[in-house]
Amino acid sequence: LTKLQGDPAHLQAFTLYVAGTDYSTISQKTGLSESAAKTAVHRLKGQLRDIIVGHIRDTVSSEADLEAEVAEFMSLLS
Repeated sequence: LTKLQGDPAHLQAFTLYVAGTDYSTISQKTGLSESAAKTAVHRLKGQLRDIIVGHIRDTVSSEADLEAEVAEFMSLLS
């Protein structure tokens, strides 16, 4: 998570979201509206996805391997 970039309130919203905090509480703790918190979390999820895919890409030799590794990683999260 240290590689994520953004406004401190957005990063705090994301950290709270990952910890299982609901958007109403995130809004209260960060000063963001619930809509802004949802948008920030959505964007930071995309950033995190790109970072993870980039790391996996560095360990494989083909796009097919990348797709397989990303699919396996995602299955571990669900």
